[in-house]
Amino acid sequence: MILLLLLLYTGIIKLHWVEQGARILIMHLPLLFLPIMAGLIQHQDLLQPTGFFMLLATVVSTWLVMIIAGLLSRKMMKKGGEQYE
Repeated sequence: MILLLLLLYTGIIKLHWVEQGARILIMHLPLLFLPIMAGLIQHQDLLQPTGFFMLLATVVSTWLVMIIAGLLSRKMMKKGGEQYE
């Protein structure tokens, strides 16, 4: 993903080249989580001792990704103006 971001940022890859594929993947994204959820439900006994720490790590990492993505997009908008909308 970082490589894709850098290639888009530098203009080597154009946004319209990957836009339709990204929309399709985002539309079907919930389907990708079904096997993970089934596995978590099936192996609850293995996750109970570390469940809290796993949840904490998930929440913290999600917030970090959201903050970094927001800062990067703000920086890109300042540099490129309306080009990225």
